[in-house]
Amino acid sequence: MFCKRCGANLRDTAQFCPKCGSPTGNHNGNRKNPVPPPTPPKQKKSHIWVIFLILALLLVLAAGAGGWYVWNNSGSHGTNSKKTDKKSEDNSAQFSQVESVNTDLQEWIASKEFQSADAETKKQQAEEMLSSLEEQEVLEKDSVSYDETSNMYWFVYADGTQGGVMLDEFSDDVSGSKNEYATTDSAGKVTNRNNKISWNTTDYPYEEENLHALFLYGLDQQGVANSFLQGNYQLYQSVWTEEHLDTSIDEFCTVEDFQTELPGNDVIILEEHGSFQKDTPMVCTKEVCNSQNYQAYQDDLQDHSISVVTVYGDNSGNTYYWIAPSFFPKHYANQELSGSIVWIGSCHGYQNDKLVKAFADAGAAAVLGHTNTVYTAYDADMLDAFMYRLLQGDTVEAALDFAKSVWGVDDITYATIQTSWTSVKPAEENASTEIYCGKDEILVTLTQVQKEAYTWHLEPSIDADFVGVVKQGHPVSRVYDAEYYQYDTNWYSPYCCYGENGKFGLIDYDGSLVTDAVYSEIRIGWERKCILQDENYLCQELLPDGTLSSPVSAEEYQEVTNGYPVAIWVDQDEKLYTVESGYPDELDLHTCVKAYLGEWEMQGDYRFVTSRYAQYVLINNGKRMTSDVYEDAGCMVDGIIPVKKNGKWGYLNENGEEAFPFEYDDAWESNRTDYIVDNGIHYTDYRAFDASDGYVVLCQNGQYGLYRTTGECVIPFGTLEEISPVYEGMAWAKQDGKWGVIALS
Repeated sequence: MFCKRCGANLRDTAQFCPKCGSPTGNHNGNRKNPVPPPTPPKQKKSHIWVIFLILALLLVLAAGAGGWYVWNNSGSHGTNSKKTDKKSEDNSAQFSQVESVNTDLQEWIASKEFQSADAETKKQQAEEMLSSLEEQEVLEKDSVSYDETSNMYWFVYADGTQGGVMLDEFSDDVSGSKNEYATTDSAGKVTNRNNKISWNTTDYPYEEENLHALFLYGLDQQGVANSFLQGNYQLYQSVWTEEHLDTSIDEFCTVEDFQTELPGNDVIILEEHGSFQKDTPMVCTKEVCNSQNYQAYQDDLQDHSISVVTVYGDNSGNTYYWIAPSFFPKHYANQELSGSIVWIGSCHGYQNDKLVKAFADAGAAAVLGHTNTVYTAYDADMLDAFMYRLLQGDTVEAALDFAKSVWGVDDITYATIQTSWTSVKPAEENASTEIYCGKDEILVTLTQVQKEAYTWHLEPSIDADFVGVVKQGHPVSRVYDAEYYQYDTNWYSPYCCYGENGKFGLIDYDGSLVTDAVYSEIRIGWERKCILQDENYLCQELLPDGTLSSPVSAEEYQEVTNGYPVAIWVDQDEKLYTVESGYPDELDLHTCVKAYLGEWEMQGDYRFVTSRYAQYVLINNGKRMTSDVYEDAGCMVDGIIPVKKNGKWGYLNENGEEAFPFEYDDAWESNRTDYIVDNGIHYTDYRAFDASDGYVVLCQNGQYGLYRTTGECVIPFGTLEEISPVYEGMAWAKQDGKWGVIALS
């Protein structure tokens, strides 16, 4: 037949013209007569059928009353059988109707006329076609609606099944190239990656056993070329399995798989296409709708837990199943996903909370998703970095923060820095990965690997009150070093201070004594000089060759070192001042300086009058970086600085942002016993350690832990009794009451 509007040649069963979209008036799809009975082919006349009919009648009569009795006494069973058969026939007929409608829709959206039409014309044609189906009662009345987010029409078939048709293909946003990992250039672009943890022990590293991860993968469908991603996921599978997370990939996920495969997995990774049905995120599977599964999935089809969708760009003539959020709490109503960490890599996974909440309602301990249509390359790289840290004992939040620090806070940042793409989507469409719940959840608790984070360079054998780096001497000043443009509170050198019976001496990292413990104070002096002062106030300097200078009086030595210069921030003037002669007025400092938040005065030659209770502010280039005023502060080393607020220590980074929370205690006291202030009251200086060598020692509730300055735990709290700061990969540590030196792996 031919189209009445444009004259196009049509197949006999077509209900629409694929060229112009006009209804044909062919009502073969009407639900009152959904599928015309097939016409049997003509055959030569034969009388054999009469013989078979007579034989069949004789067999029925032979069954007699006994056969009737069995049927009659089977109660409802015979009736149910008939109902089941009838239902099966109805489902089959309805599927044929769905198939017929889909064929028309596929032909229409594949036509050149549709491809070249503008968006409004496509919508107009779709509305005409679907309205005609409503008139024919193939679709429920008033069930057709347009979703602008996904550029799709949604509708409900006469049997209650929800369907849809895409007017555009899956976005280009879900494809792209990847770069290497994890060394970056000066612009922040990753130039090399090594995502293998490679534990330096053959022992099993976790407390948890039989860990499992499941990839639900479906990004190679409907002509979208993402086979490179499949290869990357297979690489991840190999790496994670090697790191004791047994990982499997389901490369063809059916609705039944989503219903049965998820429980028992510690990590569930959903890498299927995502779309929207009105304001509801949908998981787009590549399972083809056929007469068998259409009948098997009737319960989910009827309550719209799944839908059948005609996919733009697919030339197979198939419809596919899409899964709604309601599917997951329905099939996992007893919290079967309890303890799982769920990564939703699909587009729109966390554009609202419907899909992420569905997994949480099904029992998931942590759920993460993307806030928009997402570059799939960004999703893949973020997942890689996230799992790299998760397998080292990080919390979900810490692992995600690490991934963002490598790949960018959103996919547009990623595309701009990490790729050479000539065009990037608009800024308002950026997608970031966010946590819906479970930010404090962990995948693994490290065991043996923690012990292997270090070896003993010097076995614990030194009996001392403490051993550690030489600290700042004067408790009310900061010692400013012009060469390095920073204040020092800790002195890192081949020599450490040790204490016995209230006296101090020096020791090296091999355990050899440089001096006996006979000094009342060992401190950092001017120009980072190590000053040893005895009980008679005689001072000696530790020379570069490890020998001591001749003793001089403290007064003479102070004249030589020219005192302790100080810089201050005056809030009233919003300006940084230096108060020692011989220094420039403008200092390029990136540190905390003393703050005077009112009027200030000078005494003598530019000496600022203050007390040990001075407050501090974080400044850089003469400007305050935060609005907070701190009770105490250390030095900016390796990109972090310790500051004290409300009695607790935390660490800020170079942008004034919190690198470690304000929940840590004093970690050390000054190496002196005779400093008297405030009308004869003995005062000891307590502070947090500065960072060193990329590590920082933290103290919490009397226990010590060692962390990287980037936040990763190296030695958990309580593993060792005490730890001193790291110098060239080694640190003094205390175990079983004795001091030794650990070498970090």
